[in-house]
Amino acid sequence: SLSNPITEYVDIISNYYSNDSGDGDMLTTGTGWDAIHDMASGYVHSTQMTANVGVASFFNSYQKEINRAALPIDTSGIPDDAVISQAKLKIYAERISDGDNDGNDFIRIVQTTTASTTSLVAEDYSQIGTIDNPVSGGDLDLTGISPGWVTINLNNAGLSWISKTGWTKLGLREGHDVVDIVPDYNTSTYVNLYTKNSG
Repeated sequence: SLSNPITEYVDIISNYYSNDSGDGDMLTTGTGWDAIHDMASGYVHSTQMTANVGVASFFNSYQKEINRAALPIDTSGIPDDAVISQAKLKIYAERISDGDNDGNDFIRIVQTTTASTTSLVAEDYSQIGTIDNPVSGGDLDLTGISPGWVTINLNNAGLSWISKTGWTKLGLREGHDVVDIVPDYNTSTYVNLYTKNSG
């Protein structure tokens, strides 16, 4: 007999995908940064093949733009007794721009409070994490990142948001939007990613 029996632990890797009718981005645009940053609602793009996450500041028109994305994921298939030790959010970036590489050029996973997981409405723009400094579920520095598959590791906060009984409501915000700092004029800092609508 063994005095110290060995228990085998098997890591189970499961893939879950965002909902094609509930993922997408919301856009606000205008000349005043604080006004568009703090808006209660925005323009919804929920049936597009791609979604934008980022900010832009246009020199000639003084126009500014903010895009936030929602990625609801049905994770109810995770067993109730599962211990989630790590999780990664993988996105396929069609385009990446790091126009304002000032240390705030990052993408942050946030927890959303959108009204539905199967559709987006204008008011969801203000539900992609708290307006100012939303809690980070994992950050990705855009410095040197190229288009293609991009992975963001969820931190402990992000792991705690994963539901075993329903929907995990994740969103994405760009760093200037997160910390509420106006990006430099004539710059665009964003990730354009494929949504579930792309197949």
